[in-house]
Amino acid sequence: MKKTLLTLAITALSATSALAAPISGQIDFSGNAVVAIENAKITEIDFANLGEQGSPTVNQATEDFLPLYGMDVDYIDPFVVTAPQLALWSVGGFTFDLLNIITNESIDWNNDGTDDYAIITGNGVIHKAGFEDTNGEWSFSTQGFGSLGEGGSFSFSATTVPEPATIALLGLGLVGFSASRRKSKA
Repeated sequence: MKKTLLTLAITALSATSALAAPISGQIDFSGNAVVAIENAKITEIDFANLGEQGSPTVNQATEDFLPLYGMDVDYIDPFVVTAPQLALWSVGGFTFDLLNIITNESIDWNNDGTDDYAIITGNGVIHKAGFEDTNGEWSFSTQGFGSLGEGGSFSFSATTVPEPATIALLGLGLVGFSASRRKSKA
């Protein structure tokens, strides 16, 4: 019995480092922007140039992001496309730090010499007080620009990625509990 209590106490103490829950869910923004492109890569995104039309707004949110639906999003403006970029966006107390850019390309679908579509993807960390800093994936895409320099609509998506350490900690606690029960039955 003493060994079981000791094992439970150690497991509980180990879990205290993970008291704050990781952020979970997906958040999507949309709005209007002017995008600068050089050599088939986005170099800058400007939201302010279009006034209120450019203000990104949360148009879809799940789990921890759900209360943010319909809120305006603050972005670094203009966003010069480089990483790392601290506090790339913030909304409702959530902040996203862009750490790496994985994809950055534009496409001329119509073969008319103008870039019609562009996408940037990357990863980073989402922060909010009361939550554990959580790894996230990020993507920004444009739609219907015709000529990207003239402005058009965009969408943005961030999805949380569970941290392996949190899952490992939970697994370790379950293994310890199971081992202590087996010893007490023997």
